[in-house]
Amino acid sequence: SQSVLPVYGIQDGIPKHDRTGVLLAIADQGFLITASHDLKQITDLGIPLYVTSPKPGQGGIPLIGQLHATEEKTIDVAAVELSKETKATLDDAGARFLRVTDVDNQAVPTPGLYLVRGYPIACDHSPMTYSTVLFHGDPPVDSEYPFDPSFHLLLDHSRYLQGRGGKEFLSPKIVGMSGCGIWRLTTRPKSELSSWNPEERRLVAIQTKCKHGSYLKGTWIKHAFGLIYNRCPHLRRVMSSLQFPR
Repeated sequence: SQSVLPVYGIQDGIPKHDRTGVLLAIADQGFLITASHDLKQITDLGIPLYVTSPKPGQGGIPLIGQLHATEEKTIDVAAVELSKETKATLDDAGARFLRVTDVDNQAVPTPGLYLVRGYPIACDHSPMTYSTVLFHGDPPVDSEYPFDPSFHLLLDHSRYLQGRGGKEFLSPKIVGMSGCGIWRLTTRPKSELSSWNPEERRLVAIQTKCKHGSYLKGTWIKHAFGLIYNRCPHLRRVMSSLQFPR
């Protein structure tokens, strides 16, 4: 997907992979949606942020725009309101901005198959797609990044995965994927997956926290829309007129 890109900062002249972001457009306005933790600190230090261009050989594209960020330890999402020039550069490079029709803005923790796609540091700038299901253990009580079902989705991130033939292997560590997209692929049972339609796929959350061997946590995408509505008054009229998917 050309809507998910790695985000990195230039420190001492060296690019440093920091997180992942998802491209989203409302009307003609482009955004990069990501996790907010540590992001304001980076921008306050004047560290320039880039995304890797989807076009091979083009290098980095600077993220020029205005940062809107939520409280880090609860909602933990940020939206970079991209300049028109930055959006045009991304469009020309083949990037795809998701629209509201690609999103389930009213998502709830529904049993089904979920897909997490981002750029872990361990994969050396290559994307990773991780399929999983709802987390069924006890909700985390970590006071640093608390869990609240009205804000968060919990997905399974077991220490071991089962491959073909029942062989187990260690699940990947996903440092660097913070801010990536979580899609609900389907709510169909396994017996009906052969009739799956790609139109069922919807972005439902932004990944914000992971405890390896236990769970992945995401913030529901509706809170990213709420952030944009609150911080971008010029978009409120068009956002109020949009028919959000249900």
